Amino acid sequence: MHLIDEIVQLILQVQQRWQSFVDTVNRVLSFVPTALQWVLDEINRVWQRVIQMWDDFWAGVNTIIESFGDPAGVSAQSENWISSVATPSGSIASTVTAGQLATDDDSWSGDAATKYKNRATEQHATIAAIGETIATKVVAALDALRTAMFVFYGAIIAAFAALIAGIVGGLASSATIVGIPAGVLIIIAAGGVAVAAILGAGWNLGNTIQTQSNNMRLSITGANVTRWPEFVV
Repeated sequence: MHLIDEIVQLILQVQQRWQSFVDTVNRVLSFVPTALQWVLDEINRVWQRVIQMWDDFWAGVNTIIESFGDPAGVSAQSENWISSVATPSGSIASTVTAGQLATDDDSWSGDAATKYKNRATEQHATIAAIGETIATKVVAALDALRTAMFVFYGAIIAAFAALIAGIVGGLASSATIVGIPAGVLIIIAAGGVAVAAILGAGWNLGNTIQTQSNNMRLSITGANVTRWPEFVV
């Protein structure tokens, strides 16, 4: 199963488990006698905290879902840089070297040929830089981004799995009026852990995106390949 599909399935399971918990709590609370209204008020106070936490949690989850990336797409771009840029530029650069020029076998001679031969190293350096400096670093950045995305999705899956376990535990504890507060606290704790894990993974992914974006820009400016050598323009 695709990682994103697995996350969506876990989200559905979390929602189903949560609804089961809500139904259980409401059913138990419906049996509370009027004489124990103070107990009901206390439970409702804690219950409202849980509802607010849950709303905040899903607001964050929805933001994550809306911005899901595509590791496969990043991999495809990385492979495209290799096949369309790095490999061709390396092959072309190898032809602009001593022994590979038309001037080396006298098929082209004269002042123009001499000047071209003397400055062919500039052309070679430019072509080689496209593959060795720019494309190689872009590919490395894309691969690092893809890895960070897998780590991010893995953290989300682990967080949701732990949250499901927490809800199941809270559900088991909420079968009676006495156990509802404990069940609520179990879910609050599980939700807190899940939020922390997702935020941490999100920070790591965001930091990686920024770092690799800078690396891709620097691969171009650092190679000084901003224009073709003047003598061949």
